[in-house]
Amino acid sequence: MYEYIKLTIDGNMAILTLHNPAKRNAINFTMMDEIHQALDQITRESKVRALVLYGDEKAFCAGMDITRNKTDEFAVPPTENTVALKLHTLYNRVEKLPFAVIAAVAGFALGGGFELALACDIRIFADNAKVGLPELKIGTIPCGGGTQRLPRLIGAGRAKELIFTCAPIDAGEAYRMGIANRVVSNEMLLDEATTLARQLAAQAPLAIEMAKHAVDMGMETTLEQGLLIESRNSLLLKRTADYIEGAAAFKEKRTPVFQGR
Repeated sequence: MYEYIKLTIDGNMAILTLHNPAKRNAINFTMMDEIHQALDQITRESKVRALVLYGDEKAFCAGMDITRNKTDEFAVPPTENTVALKLHTLYNRVEKLPFAVIAAVAGFALGGGFELALACDIRIFADNAKVGLPELKIGTIPCGGGTQRLPRLIGAGRAKELIFTCAPIDAGEAYRMGIANRVVSNEMLLDEATTLARQLAAQAPLAIEMAKHAVDMGMETTLEQGLLIESRNSLLLKRTADYIEGAAAFKEKRTPVFQGR
């Protein structure tokens, strides 16, 4: 069904694997379209409550496949940055999915590949991971959200250093900076990511969605406004069947069964 990705839906968890091994899973326009199609499929599968993005043991994604995209890119008016528009549309969609998205990063995650990982909620790195934004080496800047998401994650000073120098960093440094949530062996990476995905998928899905919304929106506003968002989302959740089920399960000392209602 897909040429450049693989999609596996296993119960309430999905794994979307980037599959362009000849070019270290580099992104091209066809791959972006296929990821959109996969997300459409996942959305139709209402049981899916967590998503893992993966590449392979050698590369999560080495960035943009410039040669593959060149024809399409230059077929549009020069005033329109096709690559940026396509990346922003896709990565914004990934970021706004109503459930947890985990990037399982092994090997290289460079340029647009690193930016895809930044659009995820949680990043688990293999010990062989190397990430970076090398765009200044060819006279341009990151255009898949790197100049915006990275400083929000690690601060403007550190983000500017990584962007200006183009220097890749290893998994240990990424963890110390707060880019990686965890670092595990390459052999354990996918198991670690899927185990966490199953754990998150077992939580109340509406609560995950509202918590994600409160954190993401709160990061864009003042503390006062963020607290209002938190309060509103908490109130909305207390009107749901899942909240009633969760409270009952706690009282009865049993595992809750959430329905997303």
